[in-house]
Amino acid sequence: MALSSVAFQLQQSIRNQTDVSVTLTTHLLSNKFPNSNNNAAEVANEVNAWAEKHTNGLIKKVLEANAIDRLTWLIFANAAYFKGSWSQKFDRSKTKESIFHLLDGNNVQVPFMTSKKKQLVSEYDDFKILGLPYIHGEDERRLTMYFLLPHAKDGLQSLLEKISSQPNFFDRHIPVRKVPVAPPWCKPPVVDFVADHPFLFVIREDVTKVMLFMGQVIDPSVG
Repeated sequence: MALSSVAFQLQQSIRNQTDVSVTLTTHLLSNKFPNSNNNAAEVANEVNAWAEKHTNGLIKKVLEANAIDRLTWLIFANAAYFKGSWSQKFDRSKTKESIFHLLDGNNVQVPFMTSKKKQLVSEYDDFKILGLPYIHGEDERRLTMYFLLPHAKDGLQSLLEKISSQPNFFDRHIPVRKVPVAPPWCKPPVVDFVADHPFLFVIREDVTKVMLFMGQVIDPSVG
């Protein structure tokens, strides 16, 4: 099989962005707390409005009203979001609807992105990890988004337990070379990476090895 014919698929719920920036803002709000039993919703609305404003509408809620009670006298709130472009962008024309398997056994139809380029992928006994580097500027920062996909459709919890129990897990498992990837039905066999069930994602600065964000995709049809 020619290298140009290999492919991999990934949910379009993780979208390309326009440039790289990390924004962190902090808000101190305390003047309303003496009567917090009566105005918990007002306080929560103010904090959430601040978060929405300073993240350009990307984060709309960081605080629930029921988290505030008569003992609350000070709230420190912060919100961070990341904006970046992958160095290899996906061809929108190759986006296709396919099935994503949920943890409860149901399925949803969602858009999948596809690439025919070699990718940073490593495969282990019970999971695979894919790295998508971001375009970087003139400084030394090197940011990459990593996707950790368990082999089992319900294997996300086991993968999380493995990560938490093994020191330096990411340092020992992140991919360091690009390999051909393809759907599992391709011959001859190569690494396949079809993220059609719950997975973990991480944004990591590879020089300092600092993880900026970590999250999981359980149902890409939501949000």
